[in-house]
Amino acid sequence: MKPIVVLLALLTTSACAEPLVLPSPSAQAKCPASTTRDGSGVITAAGDIGLLEIRPGRFADEKIIVLVRRGAILGDRLYIRATPAPGNAPGEVDWSTPATAHANAWGDVVFEANTKPIGNTGCWRIERGDGPRDGIIVDLGR
Repeated sequence: MKPIVVLLALLTTSACAEPLVLPSPSAQAKCPASTTRDGSGVITAAGDIGLLEIRPGRFADEKIIVLVRRGAILGDRLYIRATPAPGNAPGEVDWSTPATAHANAWGDVVFEANTKPIGNTGCWRIERGDGPRDGIIVDLGR
């Protein structure tokens, strides 16, 4: 009979507990996405890599981050490190993507990084995996 009494006590306690109230989206921290542009209109933080755009990929909920790197040529790879920006879970994801031919303000190639390694939502700092630890903050939730 004791297990039944304990179960009734738990049910009574749960039913009387305060409901969980989540903060409204406006009360949650906003992503401080990078917006500083250089003279050619490329979004950049330190001037080493730049963001041209974030666009939809081929599949539903897939996104492509289009980056440029100064001095890059066809055949190069961009090693990317993504870390959650403030207000996101801890962690770090590293991957790479090859240069593809596409003329832009910084040269003749771009790096089209699929967001599959980090997911398609959240606030992320994107930086060179083999370079300085300052990067561009992107909001994948937009």
